Amino acid sequence: MKNEAIKKQIEQARRKYLPEKVTMLLVGEAPPDALNRFFYYENVKDKDFLFIGVMKILESESVISHYINMGRPTNEKRRLLESFKSKGYYLMDLSSVPAGIEMPESHMDEFLSELKQLETDGHIDKETPIILIKANVYDCLYWRLIGEGYKNVVNERIPFPSSGQQKKFAEKFRYAIKIANEK
Repeated sequence: MKNEAIKKQIEQARRKYLPEKVTMLLVGEAPPDALNRFFYYENVKDKDFLFIGVMKILESESVISHYINMGRPTNEKRRLLESFKSKGYYLMDLSSVPAGIEMPESHMDEFLSELKQLETDGHIDKETPIILIKANVYDCLYWRLIGEGYKNVVNERIPFPSSGQQKKFAEKFRYAIKIANEK
């Protein structure tokens, strides 16, 4: 599948869960190289590290353990995504397609254009809290977003929740949400 077709497919899945008003914007690096593990896809059976990591904090570990033990049924994932949306949470990625080995900076202009479109459409504003997930995303975007006038970018480097970083992710993500909610 070409990049444009992949981008359209990913964007369609993502936009299905776009809240009218985003109360917390999460920014990851890119959809996974194995597209069947994308955060917003409803039928994901394993290795959806970001989705599980985020939901363990926003829902509860027991709810997510039950979801996993049930075999990750599509209807339950849909319910969890609806809950995510109803709380005003939304996940964007710095790269709109799997990035492979590309440097995150190469996707900056496209990302900022998509972010400004969300602002133009009234989904976010300069006060919307933004949490950057993955150290390289933080390093690439934190000061740039501040420079663009976004006032509530959480100053926290959060690791991706895989490769033994799940506990550290949970601690830092929980802290980032607390900080964002205090602003």
